[in-house]
Amino acid sequence: MTSSDSTNQEETPQPEKHSKQITNDDLYRRSTQFRFWSFTEQRLKDLKRSTNEKGAANLKERISQLDPSIPEVSEIWEKDLVKPLTVEEEVKIVEYYARKAQGLANYFKLPTQSRATAISFFRKFFLVNSCIQFHPQYIMYTCLFLAAKSDNHFIGIKEFSKAIPKTTPESILQYEFQILQSLKFALLCHHPYKPLYGFFLDFQVEMKNNIQSDKLAELYDHARDKVSEALFSDVSFLFTPSQIALAVYYELNPELVTSYLSKKFSQLSTINEDEQLKPSPNVQTKLVDNLKHCIELSHASFDPAIEEVTQISRKVHYCIDPMKLVKKMQKQKAVS
Repeated sequence: MTSSDSTNQEETPQPEKHSKQITNDDLYRRSTQFRFWSFTEQRLKDLKRSTNEKGAANLKERISQLDPSIPEVSEIWEKDLVKPLTVEEEVKIVEYYARKAQGLANYFKLPTQSRATAISFFRKFFLVNSCIQFHPQYIMYTCLFLAAKSDNHFIGIKEFSKAIPKTTPESILQYEFQILQSLKFALLCHHPYKPLYGFFLDFQVEMKNNIQSDKLAELYDHARDKVSEALFSDVSFLFTPSQIALAVYYELNPELVTSYLSKKFSQLSTINEDEQLKPSPNVQTKLVDNLKHCIELSHASFDPAIEEVTQISRKVHYCIDPMKLVKKMQKQKAVS
């Protein structure tokens, strides 16, 4: 046989090897949101405490710069009248204004994506900046404006400001660059709504014998509401959007999700001939435990009463500008 004959001969086809399937979670872990804004529970707790401590140190510095010859300033120092917010107080006032952002977004008829983005911007900002330095009310306005703009639902600044009492275009825009810096200029937000819809579509195919279509549509509507409420908790910093979406479904219908997972893992075991690519027997149990923990943390959000928020807000005003308390004290002395 000549060499040309051997090269023209067809080679025996080799069996195709299955590679690891790329999941939505794999793609998410390549995103800036995952790199910059995903934490362990302890790391998140430490970051909140660190941000609060930096705010308290900044307050102490601002008070030290006041004129000590003013009697009221000396009194503030001696009696420690301007106290920094605690971590818990910061969490409560941030959550209160995050909920206000949702209401204001509804007023402007912004889509779900933009509402979620505004809340995400707002919560990320106050993860690295303290309410002791920035009042959440004003940051909330700018985050909402920025979210609408970044999600291509632009509202003119004059129109936006006109709809919000006691604001000007300048008062809203003045925080924009600082917010962008805090966000590390990464404006793309990954929310659980897309994977929630993806699971809804997959349920229709995989679980059509387990649940009626009208019941599944009802489940999806309830799940969207659950996701919207979860935006006010810390789960977006601790879990992937797909995990949050599946956890919401699990909370509403654990039997359906358990059957769905069993079927999907069974399919993976059948498809992957390579033993190394097959899911381990306990991976489903670990996933369900993870979903349960996500559900637990999603209920850890606050919805503080207006009276409590009013007291915290008063502390914020004095922290940001201690001279306001000085002037108040001077006015009270003048009246008495």
